[in-house]
Amino acid sequence: MKSTLLVGIVVSSFLFLNGCSNEGSSSSLDGYNGRFIDSPVDGVDFECGSVTGKTKDGGIFGTCPYGSSVTFKLGNLVLATASQEQVERRNYNIFIKDIVTNEDDAVKSALLLLSLDTDPNDDIITIPDEATISEVLKELDLDSASNLSSVDIQILEQDIAKLASEKPEIVQDVAIDVAKSHLDITEESIPELPPVPQPGEQTGGE
Repeated sequence: MKSTLLVGIVVSSFLFLNGCSNEGSSSSLDGYNGRFIDSPVDGVDFECGSVTGKTKDGGIFGTCPYGSSVTFKLGNLVLATASQEQVERRNYNIFIKDIVTNEDDAVKSALLLLSLDTDPNDDIITIPDEATISEVLKELDLDSASNLSSVDIQILEQDIAKLASEKPEIVQDVAIDVAKSHLDITEESIPELPPVPQPGEQTGGE
């Protein structure tokens, strides 16, 4: 379970966004960057307008077109979609609980993401390669699901536990109570993160 958000997340986010920022004068019409948080998650697919990619460097994504919503996915499985207004709510730190319809959907997302984490000993959830994601989703009967809303949380917990016992090299067992506690701890830690630097902001140097 992730217990804190490391200073290293802030540093890596700064480096990523400094590279994404355009030189010269700019405004909010240039779009926005953000950070996807369960714990900060690296390797989740995002789509916003015509922009696609994977979150990296501590959950960072962007730059999304001004006014666009952003959708986060594992393969074809949608985890959540956020409007730009929702993205801005916590200084561009997007917490999964804020952008799903109910708490169970947030816990289901946490169960799945934590079970896939390739390095559970640090404070970033690192999602594995596409082939592993595809295998796990197939084994959990999620490969044909469009989102997690219709998935029973108890069955998901049981299926993850079963798969973890059979293939511990690709997934780890995570209980519902652990996922809930993880989300509570993460939410308390979010205010410690600075706002995500936006396109055109002065991030250092001259």
